[in-house]
Amino acid sequence: MKQKTSIIQALIIIVFLSLTIIPLPAFSREWNDLHKEDEHIFGSEKEKKYNPDMFFLQRESWDNHYSFMFFWLFKYTDYPSYKSIRILPFYYGLQSKKDNRSLSFIPIALTYWEHDEDSYYKEDFKINPLFVSGNIKYNDNTTEIYTLSLFHGYSFYNKATFKEPEKTWWAPIIPLIFRSTDQNGGHMNILWLMDYSWHKDSSGNDVLNDFWFFPLILHQVGDNGYTHILPPIFLYNRHSNGEYWLSLFPIFKRSLDREFSYHNKQTSDIYTDSFRSLLFCYNSSYSDINKINKIKSEYWAPIIPLFYSSLEEDEETLLFFPLYYYHNSLESGGYFARVINPIYWNIKTSKRNSTLFLPLYFETTKKDGSGSTYINILGYSRSIASGINPVIDTSLGINNRGIYMDIDISWLIDMVSLSSRVTVPMTRDEESKFKSEIATGEITLSKDPSVSRENSLNFWGFHLLYGLVAFEKADTKRHLRILPLSWLTWDSESDNRLKVILNYISYKDDESEYIVFFPFYGYQKIASSYKKGFMLNCLWIEYDHEKNMKEYTILWPFINWYSSPDKSGYRIIPLIWHKEKIEGDVIYSSTYTTLFIDREEKKVTDNQISQRLTISLLHYYHLKSDASYSSTTWFSIIPLLYHNEETINSTYEIPLATEIKETKETKKKKPAENLTVIKKYRVEETKTTDWLLPFYISFKNKTRDEGNNSITTTYTLYGLPLLYYNSTEDSYLKENRSQQKSEIFLLGYYQKKSDSMVNKSFLFGLWEYSNYYESKDYSFSLLYSLINVSNINGNFTNRAIPLYIYNSNKDSFDFSLLLGLTSFSKNSLKGDSSFSLFYWIYNNSITHFKYHYSYNKTYSVSDASESELWLVPFFYYSKIEPDKSDFEFSETLTVSPLHYHFTHYNNNSPIEKTFWIPIVPLFYKHSDESSTHWNILWLLDYGYDQLDKSTRIWFLPFIFSKTGDNGYFHIAPIFFYDWNNKENESTKFILGLYLKNAQNYSRENFLYLYDHIKDSANDKEEFSLAFKTLKLEIHPEVKRFCALWGFLTDLQWSSNSYEFNALFYLAGITSRENYYKNKFIPFWYYESFEDSYTLIIPPLLTWDSKDNDDSRLQAWALGAIWFRNYESKEHSDIQALLLGIPYYKIQRPERGYQSFGSLWGLLWQYETESETNFSKLSILKFIYKRVEINDKVEHRILGISF
Repeated sequence: MKQKTSIIQALIIIVFLSLTIIPLPAFSREWNDLHKEDEHIFGSEKEKKYNPDMFFLQRESWDNHYSFMFFWLFKYTDYPSYKSIRILPFYYGLQSKKDNRSLSFIPIALTYWEHDEDSYYKEDFKINPLFVSGNIKYNDNTTEIYTLSLFHGYSFYNKATFKEPEKTWWAPIIPLIFRSTDQNGGHMNILWLMDYSWHKDSSGNDVLNDFWFFPLILHQVGDNGYTHILPPIFLYNRHSNGEYWLSLFPIFKRSLDREFSYHNKQTSDIYTDSFRSLLFCYNSSYSDINKINKIKSEYWAPIIPLFYSSLEEDEETLLFFPLYYYHNSLESGGYFARVINPIYWNIKTSKRNSTLFLPLYFETTKKDGSGSTYINILGYSRSIASGINPVIDTSLGINNRGIYMDIDISWLIDMVSLSSRVTVPMTRDEESKFKSEIATGEITLSKDPSVSRENSLNFWGFHLLYGLVAFEKADTKRHLRILPLSWLTWDSESDNRLKVILNYISYKDDESEYIVFFPFYGYQKIASSYKKGFMLNCLWIEYDHEKNMKEYTILWPFINWYSSPDKSGYRIIPLIWHKEKIEGDVIYSSTYTTLFIDREEKKVTDNQISQRLTISLLHYYHLKSDASYSSTTWFSIIPLLYHNEETINSTYEIPLATEIKETKETKKKKPAENLTVIKKYRVEETKTTDWLLPFYISFKNKTRDEGNNSITTTYTLYGLPLLYYNSTEDSYLKENRSQQKSEIFLLGYYQKKSDSMVNKSFLFGLWEYSNYYESKDYSFSLLYSLINVSNINGNFTNRAIPLYIYNSNKDSFDFSLLLGLTSFSKNSLKGDSSFSLFYWIYNNSITHFKYHYSYNKTYSVSDASESELWLVPFFYYSKIEPDKSDFEFSETLTVSPLHYHFTHYNNNSPIEKTFWIPIVPLFYKHSDESSTHWNILWLLDYGYDQLDKSTRIWFLPFIFSKTGDNGYFHIAPIFFYDWNNKENESTKFILGLYLKNAQNYSRENFLYLYDHIKDSANDKEEFSLAFKTLKLEIHPEVKRFCALWGFLTDLQWSSNSYEFNALFYLAGITSRENYYKNKFIPFWYYESFEDSYTLIIPPLLTWDSKDNDDSRLQAWALGAIWFRNYESKEHSDIQALLLGIPYYKIQRPERGYQSFGSLWGLLWQYETESETNFSKLSILKFIYKRVEINDKVEHRILGISF
């Protein structure tokens, strides 16, 4: 794979070099050192060295320096360090005189070449837009040659130690060919279709690495290789850690996958053996690669009738779709279901048991016996809510008023129902006393009747049409309801304003009105809310003023619609039922129709769907999404199409250091010790499943961490039973385990064979045999491992479940009869033993371990043993004592349902005792050498500390107190007071007022509306109001006032200085000693200090500054109007008016040089040197010149001297 990248690298080099005009060669040196002697000559020195100097024609001649320039296109230079010639735009050449370096450039051809040579190497380099070439030779006989163009590429590299040179050549245009060879092997590619690479073994022979003839054959040798023929027809991936993937389209798929997980500070490996076809599929998960300890198994047949079976420790599922379904997870908090579609349904939960047997009966019963419902094909029904005997329709009972009898009669549950109660009072005056208590003159309207059968002496009730019409008599009370109206309640023995005339009832007061003309019309009004009903259930109109909800119903309960700000909905039974409501920031929506069910949850803020479920007879769709998890599932029956996608974001704690140990007994890995957690490690896992049966099945699982390391497992199934594809790349776990493996599955017989083991089985474990060649371990089992004889890693097992289980190794053994009726174990190396009866109800054991203890501030470790004895549920006893030690210690624990007692002795002296009675009255007491603690009923708590002589008393949850130098007294939540007498500090809080007093410090604060701090140690005092929006600070020498935390106003002053800032510090004035600042940004900024100043006027683009040494920098309108840069120490000055067009001046320190002129000397120029008495006046540069040098005056017109 590394050699394949050279193709891409060569292409990048060609493109880059082709776009670069003059790049630097690989090892060539810089050329700047040759131009160091190029000097800027001016004044009298230029007059001496340049003759003529006519602006467009210059000739230089002085000590070993010669140059000639004409109109800047031609220039010849001969200096001591180099010689060059320039003929633009045809040629430029440079030759070094210091060493063997030269370069040439032809601009019109964009061609550049150079030569560089020293004592270490010699290099030649050439480049133009069509090609690049280079040749480097080193003194150690190393040679590197390369040539690149758009049509070819070639590189050659050889050293004296190489057996063969490295060569690479490439033709990027048809025919596309790439070839690279070196002493370790080579790589070749033809037309991107055939690609192969090889390496040399220890004998010097060529060995194939991989071979591709795309897209027919893809092959890579080795344990971590693959073989694909006409992908995805035949795919085979193999890995050195034992994982593999084998598929043959469209026949089958087979794989073994390994997953590494870290959960609850435990590490574990899970091996999943899977088989997929269109006729039969299974998944089996194991905790070891030898597939001995099975964790989970699944079987299914993805054809109609669809068969599926899953068995876990606490869950079992069996499905023959669409005829039979069985599920049982009741013991783990789930449910039990058995369905024979479409006639029998039995559902059990922890609260209810329901059975539907069409068309015979329906029955549902609460498990606590509080209610049941039964209805059969004849129309007979029974509904029992409570009573002494909830099985029959007539019940007898006794209450504080007498003996009563209840009778319930109903047809079709509540189509027509009668209920009654007759009470025989215990005393003669009981009935009259009760009637006098309940007799009132009130008439009430309510959703529920105020009196029911349960609180009545005599009761009679009649319900019609499932409660649409109801009338009840409860002693003197009368209750009437005709939906949608409320219950109307009145007293028959009291005066009232109720009118009753046959089928007409009316009532009216200040706040309510009630009219019934049965069965034609009903009306109810309470305040601004009202309800109307016509012809019983033909039309209902309702308005709830408090909820602002309007509701309409036609032929109740079939047609209904309603709306309000918080909820809305409609229904047309049996066609559709839609509901929508808002709770918090979530909108819940549900739609039920005869064809499908749709439920949705979305956020109010952005209408983003967080959960959605759609179910119909032909399809199933489920969407769930939050910050850490997203899942999409889609399933249809015709065609049998299924799609599921889950994304899980998990966070794991990564310890600073973790020691992982593997025990021989359990063969499980777990951390032995953890240190500080340094990072929370985030992992994103995406699972995708697609079915289109019987044509296509696909599974994909991708896990990615923060570093973009990923584990990807893909499985695809096409067509008929035996096709299979899997590709796994594990970036977390890098293990090098080479192993040759082969597998076969034929009519229930399965065989897996490798260099180190063989495994054979029939019907997935009905019979199974394994043999490991190197370790001579073996395993033989029957009936899916219920009967097993094995010897693995020195552990011998002989079991026949459920009769007995026997395990032994070199140092220990354990035996169990009838799955724990009797068990016995012993470890001769450690001296441990255990004996139990009746499934561990009785147990007696001895365990040896390292005991860690501290005595007299000394930490020690001693060998100890623990004896345990229990008899559930009567008592538990435990004692820890040393095996052999000069220091005597012991711990004794005794527990029963009535007490708890714990003692700890060191050198036969008790240092800790705990005694607890966990029953009413609840009492707890604990004492040791330095403290005492007791508690009564969790309300009164007392503690005494011998070290600081303090007493603590709590009366929860209001009073808390503690005595001593560091104590407190609280009356929650109005008063808090604590003190520290040693530090002379105290704190009080009284109804929002905070008071703090300490040595040299005090503070008063009332809800931060007022705050005063006095710090005597630092001689500081502070006042603030309204959360410090106004603040005054007082120091011995400085005072400060702030408004709006200083953003509006910030004023600070002392005896000899002041500073004022405002408007978010954009404006301000500062004055102290010799410093002054005035600013109003962005209009001006002025600052001065002693003899220097700076003035900035941004709107005028002006800068003016002066330093202490009289240096000046002036730029008016960015220098367009006036510019000056004067450095007094360096005696240099540049002045320019209007960019130097009318006037400019230059002063240099060399020879006292000064220059004046216009248009930067092109119009006129006057130059002087105070040290050499040199002066020159020129007009239009070379039209006229007057030169005075060495007391001689010379005049020149057009370069001719007079």
